[in-house]
Amino acid sequence: MEKMFISTSIIEFTDYLMTVLLAVILVAMPFGIILFYGLLNFNKLDNPTFKQTYGSIYEGLKSTEYSSLAFNIVFVLRRILLAVTCLYLENSIWLQVQISLYVTLLTASYLLHFMPFEAASQQRLEVFNEITTILLLATTYTLAELPRNYEDVENEII
Repeated sequence: MEKMFISTSIIEFTDYLMTVLLAVILVAMPFGIILFYGLLNFNKLDNPTFKQTYGSIYEGLKSTEYSSLAFNIVFVLRRILLAVTCLYLENSIWLQVQISLYVTLLTASYLLHFMPFEAASQQRLEVFNEITTILLLATTYTLAELPRNYEDVENEII
Protein backbone atom coordinates (compact mmCIF):
# COMPACT_ATOMS: atom_id res chain seq x y z
CA MET A 1 0.00 0.00 0.00
CA GLU A 2 2.83 2.41 0.81
CA LYS A 3 4.56 1.79 -2.52
CA MET A 4 1.40 2.82 -4.33
CA PHE A 5 1.18 6.03 -2.29
CA ILE A 6 4.82 6.88 -3.04
CA SER A 7 4.48 6.23 -6.76
CA THR A 8 1.26 8.26 -6.88
CA SER A 9 2.85 11.19 -5.09
CA ILE A 10 5.85 11.05 -7.44
CA ILE A 11 3.52 11.07 -10.44
CA GLU A 12 1.54 13.98 -8.98
CA PHE A 13 4.75 15.87 -8.23
CA THR A 14 6.05 15.25 -11.75
CA ASP A 15 2.72 16.37 -13.18
CA TYR A 16 2.78 19.52 -11.06
CA LEU A 17 6.41 20.22 -12.01
CA MET A 18 5.66 19.83 -15.73
CA THR A 19 2.63 22.12 -15.40
CA VAL A 20 4.71 24.82 -13.71
CA LEU A 21 7.48 24.41 -16.29
CA LEU A 22 5.03 24.72 -19.17
CA ALA A 23 3.42 27.79 -17.59
CA VAL A 24 6.82 29.45 -17.18
CA ILE A 25 7.71 28.69 -20.80
CA LEU A 26 4.38 30.06 -22.07
CA VAL A 27 4.75 33.26 -20.06
CA ALA A 28 8.43 33.67 -21.04
CA MET A 29 7.84 32.99 -24.74
CA PRO A 30 6.52 36.47 -25.63
CA PHE A 31 9.51 38.06 -23.93
CA GLY A 32 11.84 35.73 -25.85
CA ILE A 33 10.17 36.82 -29.08
CA ILE A 34 10.63 40.47 -28.12
CA LEU A 35 14.29 39.84 -27.32
CA PHE A 36 15.02 37.87 -30.50
CA TYR A 37 13.11 39.96 -33.06
CA GLY A 38 12.87 43.36 -31.44
CA LEU A 39 16.21 43.86 -29.73
CA LEU A 40 18.76 41.48 -31.24
CA ASN A 41 17.68 41.22 -34.89
CA PHE A 42 15.45 44.21 -35.69
CA ASN A 43 17.87 45.53 -38.35
CA LYS A 44 17.92 42.12 -40.07
CA LEU A 45 14.16 41.77 -40.54
CA ASP A 46 14.29 42.88 -44.19
CA ASN A 47 17.32 40.70 -44.98
CA PRO A 48 16.11 37.98 -47.44
CA THR A 49 18.13 35.20 -45.76
CA PHE A 50 16.87 36.12 -42.27
CA LYS A 51 13.33 36.53 -43.61
CA GLN A 52 13.41 33.09 -45.23
CA THR A 53 14.69 31.47 -42.02
CA TYR A 54 12.74 33.33 -39.31
CA GLY A 55 10.20 35.44 -41.20
CA SER A 56 7.08 33.33 -40.71
CA ILE A 57 6.39 34.85 -37.29
CA TYR A 58 6.20 38.41 -38.64
CA GLU A 59 4.88 37.64 -42.12
CA GLY A 60 2.34 40.26 -43.20
CA LEU A 61 3.37 42.71 -40.46
CA LYS A 62 5.23 45.96 -41.05
CA SER A 63 8.81 44.98 -40.25
CA THR A 64 10.00 48.57 -40.04
CA GLU A 65 8.11 49.41 -36.84
CA TYR A 66 8.57 47.98 -33.36
CA SER A 67 4.88 48.45 -32.60
CA SER A 68 3.90 46.12 -35.45
CA LEU A 69 6.00 43.31 -34.04
CA ALA A 70 4.00 43.53 -30.81
CA PHE A 71 0.96 42.02 -32.53
CA ASN A 72 2.15 38.45 -31.98
CA ILE A 73 2.98 39.25 -28.36
CA VAL A 74 -0.51 40.68 -27.82
CA PHE A 75 -1.97 37.59 -29.49
CA VAL A 76 -0.09 35.13 -27.26
CA LEU A 77 -0.66 37.09 -24.02
CA ARG A 78 -4.35 37.34 -24.82
CA ARG A 79 -4.62 33.56 -25.18
CA ILE A 80 -2.70 33.01 -21.94
CA LEU A 81 -5.03 35.41 -20.11
CA LEU A 82 -8.06 33.62 -21.54
CA ALA A 83 -6.73 30.26 -20.32
CA VAL A 84 -5.98 31.64 -16.85
CA THR A 85 -9.42 33.22 -16.49
CA CYS A 86 -11.13 29.99 -17.61
CA LEU A 87 -9.08 27.94 -15.14
CA TYR A 88 -9.29 30.15 -12.09
CA LEU A 89 -12.62 31.93 -12.57
CA GLU A 90 -14.65 28.92 -13.61
CA ASN A 91 -17.59 29.94 -11.39
CA SER A 92 -17.64 33.53 -12.63
CA ILE A 93 -18.76 33.47 -16.24
CA TRP A 94 -19.69 37.15 -16.02
CA LEU A 95 -16.14 38.04 -14.92
CA GLN A 96 -14.59 35.91 -17.67
CA VAL A 97 -16.70 37.70 -20.25
CA GLN A 98 -15.92 41.11 -18.77
CA ILE A 99 -12.15 40.47 -18.78
CA SER A 100 -12.34 39.16 -22.35
CA LEU A 101 -14.35 42.21 -23.36
CA TYR A 102 -11.76 44.64 -21.96
CA VAL A 103 -8.88 42.73 -23.52
CA THR A 104 -10.66 42.73 -26.87
CA LEU A 105 -11.25 46.48 -26.59
CA LEU A 106 -7.55 46.99 -25.88
CA THR A 107 -6.61 44.81 -28.85
CA ALA A 108 -8.96 46.71 -31.14
CA SER A 109 -7.47 50.00 -29.90
CA TYR A 110 -3.98 48.66 -30.62
CA LEU A 111 -5.00 47.61 -34.14
CA LEU A 112 -6.65 50.95 -34.91
CA HIS A 113 -3.82 53.05 -33.48
CA PHE A 114 -0.73 51.24 -34.77
CA MET A 115 -2.11 49.52 -37.91
CA PRO A 116 0.50 46.76 -37.79
CA PHE A 117 -0.32 45.00 -41.09
CA GLU A 118 1.17 45.74 -44.49
CA ALA A 119 -2.00 44.88 -46.39
CA ALA A 120 -5.02 47.09 -45.81
CA SER A 121 -7.35 44.12 -46.32
CA GLN A 122 -5.66 42.18 -43.49
CA GLN A 123 -5.90 45.26 -41.25
CA ARG A 124 -9.62 45.65 -41.95
CA LEU A 125 -10.21 41.94 -41.40
CA GLU A 126 -8.52 42.01 -37.98
CA VAL A 127 -10.46 45.11 -36.89
CA PHE A 128 -13.71 43.52 -38.12
CA ASN A 129 -12.80 40.41 -36.15
CA GLU A 130 -12.34 42.43 -32.95
CA ILE A 131 -15.59 44.37 -33.44
CA THR A 132 -17.48 41.12 -34.00
CA THR A 133 -15.91 39.65 -30.86
CA ILE A 134 -16.89 42.75 -28.86
CA LEU A 135 -20.51 42.44 -30.02
CA LEU A 136 -20.62 38.73 -29.20
CA LEU A 137 -19.07 39.26 -25.77
CA ALA A 138 -21.49 42.09 -25.00
CA THR A 139 -24.39 39.84 -25.96
CA THR A 140 -22.99 37.01 -23.83
CA TYR A 141 -22.56 39.40 -20.89
CA THR A 142 -26.26 40.29 -21.01
CA LEU A 143 -27.10 36.58 -20.73
CA ALA A 144 -24.64 35.79 -17.94
CA GLU A 145 -25.91 35.46 -14.40
CA LEU A 146 -24.61 38.42 -12.43
CA PRO A 147 -23.85 38.24 -8.70
CA ARG A 148 -26.49 39.74 -6.43
CA ASN A 149 -24.17 41.29 -3.82
CA TYR A 150 -20.52 41.69 -2.84
CA GLU A 151 -20.41 38.44 -0.82
CA ASP A 152 -21.45 36.49 -3.92
CA VAL A 153 -18.60 38.05 -5.91
CA GLU A 154 -16.13 37.25 -3.14
CA ASN A 155 -17.31 33.61 -2.97
CA GLU A 156 -17.06 33.18 -6.75
CA ILE A 157 -13.53 34.50 -7.01
CA ILE A 158 -12.09 32.79 -3.93
